Amino acid sequence: MRIPSFDEIEIRNILELQATRQIPYAKEEIVTDFKVLEQSRDGFSDVFFAIVHQDVIKKRLDILFSLGINAGVVSISTDSEWSWFLKQNIENIKSPFAILDVGDLNAEVIIARESSFQFSRSFSYKHDNPVKFIEELKVTFSSYASESDIKIEEIIISGQEEEIADISQLIESELNLPTKKFQQSEKIMFPDGSKMDTGLFKKDSFNSLLGCVFNPTALSLNFVPKSIVFTRQMKAIRRNLYIFMFLFVATLISASLICYVKIKEKNDFYSKIDSRLKLIEPEVSKLNKITK
Repeated sequence: MRIPSFDEIEIRNILELQATRQIPYAKEEIVTDFKVLEQSRDGFSDVFFAIVHQDVIKKRLDILFSLGINAGVVSISTDSEWSWFLKQNIENIKSPFAILDVGDLNAEVIIARESSFQFSRSFSYKHDNPVKFIEELKVTFSSYASESDIKIEEIIISGQEEEIADISQLIESELNLPTKKFQQSEKIMFPDGSKMDTGLFKKDSFNSLLGCVFNPTALSLNFVPKSIVFTRQMKAIRRNLYIFMFLFVATLISASLICYVKIKEKNDFYSKIDSRLKLIEPEVSKLNKITK
């Protein structure tokens, strides 16, 4: 989407207003986030905008919370798959390019230029229907072309590893586009230097999960609802207030104890002097009489 502003707060307000006009949900029922892709000299920002229903997010957060996990970031597969792609450091890619993440029953296409994704679309498919698979790819590329009028130069394929080679040949023959492949497990290394067993990755795609685990700092979208963020912030404020009060009381008690000890030591010192004076008082009296 193109938004006539560079200010992120203004962009967010415009997008949230557009969201409530285009979908049958109230503003309070949805969670939105965006990523600025490009800013033009004429004052417009090209943004990637995503909308998720709050119930979808809360159900997953509740599952994690029941396991004792408080998720700080909730993103979408496009964002996490892109973060895993960035970890691959694939060289000599023609731009704009598409990343095709092939799963067992569905596939996701992410279209990117240079160092930022621009567009994404998911579709379901069956392995025994290559014609339908190619049709879905054509629809995806046509949808992107209608928005940007730019042709895809190359396709990067990953995901279900036992299907990647066949899909690569299919795309090159049917769409006449060059392809590159990367194994989703290639960059996974254990601390001892050993690699993960790749058998798990032959049957399905785990790119989105791998991106969250191994490159979380690259995630640019977050769909944790504002109400949950506010609740967590209030809990953090209360926790910090309790800590402050505890430290204040502990400091006050410590200071009081120190003062008490110092006063007691001083009183004990004076008491010893007084006792000593009383012991030598008779001798002092005798001396006074002699001197007189």
